[in-house]
Amino acid sequence: MEINRVGVDLAKDVFQLHGADRRGKTVWKRQLSRGKWLKVLCDTIEPGTEIGMEVCAGAYHWARQLIKKGYVVKIIPPQFVKPFIKSNKNDANDAAAICEAMSRPNMHPVRVKTVRQQDLQAMHRIRDEIKSHRVAKANQIRGLVTEYGLVAPQQLPALRRAIPHLSFLFCVVIYSRSKGHCPHSIFRSKDKVLRRSVEIATLSRHSGMKHQGLIAR
Repeated sequence: MEINRVGVDLAKDVFQLHGADRRGKTVWKRQLSRGKWLKVLCDTIEPGTEIGMEVCAGAYHWARQLIKKGYVVKIIPPQFVKPFIKSNKNDANDAAAICEAMSRPNMHPVRVKTVRQQDLQAMHRIRDEIKSHRVAKANQIRGLVTEYGLVAPQQLPALRRAIPHLSFLFCVVIYSRSKGHCPHSIFRSKDKVLRRSVEIATLSRHSGMKHQGLIAR
């Protein structure tokens, strides 16, 4: 049995493997648990064989593990795998589609991220989430005080400066309608954003990667 490439459908618990020879004929199929699939693959498939998987949660982790063991890993974007699904969508058909898609000569796989690159990406996502929470709370304040005939400034810095100087009713209304959060507390997220920005800049500098747009606004 000569296996030229293997398509792997990743999951939380059960992984589906689909192996094909050089002619594209299916020669190996297995459904394995998370704790066993890598060992079975290494025992069955020779190093140097191409292993394909979709871009999804955990794909980069497993790709790094396979590369350490000598396999050639191709990570394919889901939109390029979908056209090769021949029947109803399930784990077996997904693995077969991945195996088929990775064989195309004009298919461009995604570059495998390092742990450091994933760390930097995670920090960016956390920082963006903090910023979105701050904007959402500021918009809520504007909506609440409008009901009481008050007009809050549109820009976040102006709103931050206006809160202490507006009427006492302004602060009381926000405090009572914002689930007990002090109106000033929503702007403390700026400090969180700044801390995340510093962490991203530090990590980027140590890893030699460029970073952009890290000024907290």
